[in-house]
Amino acid sequence: SSTTEMTMKDSVTGMSSNENAENITAGIKQEEGSEQAGNGYAEETKTVSLNALFEHIHNKVIHFPIALSIVGFFLMLIGYKNNKYNAALKIIIPFAALVAVVAVIAGLSQAVAFEGTGVYSIVETHRLLGIITLIFLILWSVALYVKKLNKFVWILATLTVLSVSVTGFYGGIIAH
Repeated sequence: SSTTEMTMKDSVTGMSSNENAENITAGIKQEEGSEQAGNGYAEETKTVSLNALFEHIHNKVIHFPIALSIVGFFLMLIGYKNNKYNAALKIIIPFAALVAVVAVIAGLSQAVAFEGTGVYSIVETHRLLGIITLIFLILWSVALYVKKLNKFVWILATLTVLSVSVTGFYGGIIAH
C-alpha cells in the first residue's frame, strides 16, 4: 500500500485535515487497494498505539456526561417523592459538567479538521448544541446546591437530557 504525504497537520492529532475528518471516530485507517469483504465493506487494518490514547479525546470522554446526565435524571424520577438520591446527584451532575467542559474543549479542537468539508455545517450545529448542553449541566449543578434555585432543578434536568439527546444525535451523524 502507498502512503500519502500529509500537508496541513492538525495541532492535536498530527493528521491532515482530510485524514482526520475521515478517521475521526476511531483512528482506523483503511489500506489502499484493500479487497472488498463479502459484506460490501473494504477490510480495515486497525492499529493500536499509545498515541491513539490521546487522539480524539472528545470521542472518548463525551460518553461520561451523556450517561451521567441520563442516570441523574432517572435517579430524580426514582426518588421523586423524597429526594432520596439528592446526595448522589450532587456528586454525579457536577462531575458530568466537569467532564463536559473537557469534552467541549476537545471537541472545539477537533472541529477544525472538518472545516471545508461537507459535514461542517452539522459540526457547527453540534458545537452550538454542545455548548448549550454544557450550560444546562452547569446550571443544573448549581441549582442542586443553591437552595433558592432548587425549584429549577426539574426543568434544568429535563432541558439537559433533551439537549444531550439532540446534541448526541448530531454527534452520531458526524461520527458515523
